[in-house]
Amino acid sequence: MMKLFACSLRIALKKMLAYPNEIIMIFFHSLFQLLSTILFWVVLFDNVDSFGYDKSFIYLLAMVGMLSSAIEEMFFGLRDFEWLVRDGSLDRYLYRPQNTLFMIMIENIPLVAFIEQLVLGIVGIILVVVKFDIAISFVAVLKMIILLIIGNVYYQTIYATITMLSLRFEKISTLRDLIFNFNFSKNYPTTIFPNFLRKFLTYVVPVSLIAFVPTLALSGKPTRHFPLILIFLAVSLMVLYIVYNRGLRRYSSNGG
Repeated sequence: MMKLFACSLRIALKKMLAYPNEIIMIFFHSLFQLLSTILFWVVLFDNVDSFGYDKSFIYLLAMVGMLSSAIEEMFFGLRDFEWLVRDGSLDRYLYRPQNTLFMIMIENIPLVAFIEQLVLGIVGIILVVVKFDIAISFVAVLKMIILLIIGNVYYQTIYATITMLSLRFEKISTLRDLIFNFNFSKNYPTTIFPNFLRKFLTYVVPVSLIAFVPTLALSGKPTRHFPLILIFLAVSLMVLYIVYNRGLRRYSSNGG
């Protein structure tokens, strides 16, 4: 597996160096996304109350959200899984002895976007910490990283489970994209939403776990329900395993 990952990384690096202009364009795209979020909060802070959060927390949330976007790029290959099913291209992965989903993901990681968003997020956090003189411990950083990984794995597991339904129903992207349009809410504190929506964004479509909860950890604020989140993650992984394997039994090379 590591040899395959290293090989895919080398290929991605060659592609990246072959198109230097793309590096610049993707950088400005990521930077624009980050700055637009910050500008939104700057305007909001000047006109209404801050929902009980100070500027430093909100800006940290934006930077952690950028780190989360970088992690999401690792799962980019799942987005087009449906099209591999519909045109029969999935066969070329199934014939290989390696794990199919792993191969699809490592071959489709947008390395430029991943690196640039990761750098923007880290640099942004450092700037916010220095600007607002925030005291952050090593334990808080470690806890944030762990929660970022767990939250994104949980989120992508739900995403992948719905995507795997394409093995049975072929076209599922419309429903999937409709559900996961809630992704935009990662830039907001989950506590500003009504209680029902708050639980929905924590356990059903766990958007709050990919940015808000890790930001709480980084800020030294309490993060509740962590054991429950691990239970939900374990259950979602089992559901994904079942849906994926049952779907493969129904798959045929003509695309369904």
